[in-house]
Order: sequence, then structure tokens, then C-alpha cells
Amino acid sequence: MNKINKILFTAVLLGFQSLSFAQSLPDISNIDYGFTQKVTKVKAISYNLNKEPIKTTVYHFNKNGFIKEHHIENLKNKSWQKTKSYYKNDRLYKRVFKYSNTKKNKKHSYTYNASGQLIKETITHKNGESNNIVYDYKNNKLHQIKSDINNSKTTYFYSIKGNLYKAIKTQKGQNEIEQNINYLYLEGKEITSYVSLNSNVLVTTYLNDFTLQFDLNENEFAINKLQKGIKRFNEEAPKDNLPFSLRSYSNQTAQFYSKNKDKLKHSKIVFFDYVTDDQKNKITYAKADVNVQTETIASIQFYKTSLTNGTVVGETKFNDKVLEKFKDIHQSLNQL
Repeated sequence: MNKINKILFTAVLLGFQSLSFAQSLPDISNIDYGFTQKVTKVKAISYNLNKEPIKTTVYHFNKNGFIKEHHIENLKNKSWQKTKSYYKNDRLYKRVFKYSNTKKNKKHSYTYNASGQLIKETITHKNGESNNIVYDYKNNKLHQIKSDINNSKTTYFYSIKGNLYKAIKTQKGQNEIEQNINYLYLEGKEITSYVSLNSNVLVTTYLNDFTLQFDLNENEFAINKLQKGIKRFNEEAPKDNLPFSLRSYSNQTAQFYSKNKDKLKHSKIVFFDYVTDDQKNKITYAKADVNVQTETIASIQFYKTSLTNGTVVGETKFNDKVLEKFKDIHQSLNQL
């Protein structure tokens, strides 16, 4: 209990992904890939709880912090994916995807306007077919993304001061019925997503040591409260006049979870552990994913990070102490 309460007071939302994702510009920088410091290489190995390595992931970045290569390999079935990115004048102009299943191979090409803004992404598949993603801007900000892959359209909304506070993704589901997926943002971070206020409502809190996402669909009290909150959010966010900060929102969400967890359905639980470099910057060292069906840790991933100054932090060898720490956090979370 004490450990969790301490985490709640140091809560920091890191942003999250939910539902089918709000489409955005391609990932390019180390920040886009979740690495807060400039890095040249990051290697991660995932293990099952028998300490058997099950997956390797390697990232290579250039001196400007742009991704060069990204390699993922499943050590169980030997499948793999390799991605290479190419730049001209610090602009991504081509990205080549190769797979162990060569039928999936593809190439992405990128087109820019005179202002240097990405306006079109063309995906060419091995069979010669192609898809297009079109990017539109308004007031020098990304306004809309249209994709012919699933006939989706994502529209972005900004406040008076230019802060993103909402995105709406329109797409057709499996039954070909059009649906709108709403995403709400606070201080640049996605805080909730929903199809309607009574359907597919996901709330995510990213705390210092763990990420927790839960579904409100079966909690009538929570849905009613959320309806009032979203109404106020849509009134105040465009004016940059919200009465709460990202941190206070995170704390309130965690407190709500602790009071109502028996009525909530977990969608995602992830635990984190960190190391620090010589400048005391916090860098991810380990991550564990929880199977929300069995409520047990399913896998654990360890990172070895090479910084641009030559410093190497972390290691990919299995660490029993970190696993025990994650088990303690999980137990404390269950006792909230």
C-alpha cells in the first residue's frame, strides 16, 4: 500500500495508445520511439517467466536522432521484420519493410510541400498494389489524415493557444458501419478514448512505475461521471481553461480506480523499471506486460541503451531482482 501511494503522488502520464489508434505522422525521432535521450542504438530482449528469450528488438539511430534501422525477431517461430529508413536534407523520403514472409514486403515513399510538411505517404506492396495516406494542414498544424487502407479519416482539434485537445477518427468497422472514435488529450498526452459514451470507453493512467488501462463500459456510475467530465472538457479545453493539470488528472484517475477496481475491467497493465545516466536522466531498463485475462505477468523485457555520448546503460540479461520488484508492484496494485 505505501509503495503504491508513493507512486500515486509522483504520477506522470506518459501518453498511451488505445482502440485502433489515432493516426498520426510517421515515427522518425528517438522521442517518437519512446526514448527521451539521444541514442545511437537500443537493444531489447523479451523473456517468458521461464527466463527463455522469446523476442529481440534492435533500433539504430543516426547522429540527428532519426531512426535508421529497426529489427524485430520472434525467437520462437524465427519470424522477423526489418525496416530501413532513408533521409534527404533531414527529411524521411523512403522506408523499406522486409519480412521473413516475403509476401508482406513493402515500401513507403514520402512527399512534402514547399514548407517541408509531409503531405502524402504512398505504400507500395510486393504485389504491385498501392495505398495512399494524405496529410492536410491548417494554420500550420496537422488538421486531417485520410487513408484509403481502411477508408479512415482522422481530424485534429486545437485550442486557442494551439494545443491539441481532441482527435476524431472516422472509419468503417467489420460490419461496414461507419463509426467515430474519439480521443481526448491533455498537455499533449492522450487521456481517454471512446466510440460513444456507452461503448468502448477506455481510460488509461500512466504512473511512474506502471501503466494501467481499464474499461468503463460496465460501470454506470463511472459512465455518468465521464459524460459530465467530457462535456466540461469540450467546453473548456478549446479555451485553454481546464481546471486541472495532467498530474492532478492522473492522481484522480488512480484514486477512482482504487475505489472501483472490482467493477472495472482491465485492458492493459504494464510495469516499468529505470536506470539513470551520468546526468541523472531516467532511462527505461525493464518493462513487464501483464496478461489481463489471467492477471499474471506474461513477459519481461530488458533494454541496453547506447547514448550519443558513448555511455551505455542497462543490459539485456534477465534480472531476477527486477522481476521480484514487478511482482511486488502487481501485488500492491491488487491490494489497492
